[in-house]
Amino acid sequence: MKIQREHLVTSSIALTLVGLFAIYLSQNLYELAAAFVLLGYPHGATYPVSASYIADSATKESLASANALSSFLFGVTTVLSVPLVGLAEEFLGLKQGFLLLEAPVVAMGITFFVLKRMM
Repeated sequence: MKIQREHLVTSSIALTLVGLFAIYLSQNLYELAAAFVLLGYPHGATYPVSASYIADSATKESLASANALSSFLFGVTTVLSVPLVGLAEEFLGLKQGFLLLEAPVVAMGITFFVLKRMM
């Protein structure tokens, strides 16, 4: 059975939202660890799925540039999000800081599906 990429994106977004909310709800270290394990699944799927979208949408000549741009955007997102989330957690607390990430995940999911429908 072939899994469609759109289903992987949808399940990754859903698991991310569930994992972030599970961090917020966690009452002990074991629950917190389980929530982080849950978050590992969508994080592990993100790069391969995005790479396959790039491979299908870029021409052979532009594939290297498209992959470089994607890697750059992943890097910038990481470099910017870690300090911003850390700052939010400093003021709000660990659980609330992770809960704050729900909004950008929803926004990125909506953006993905809107752009997908436009193509």
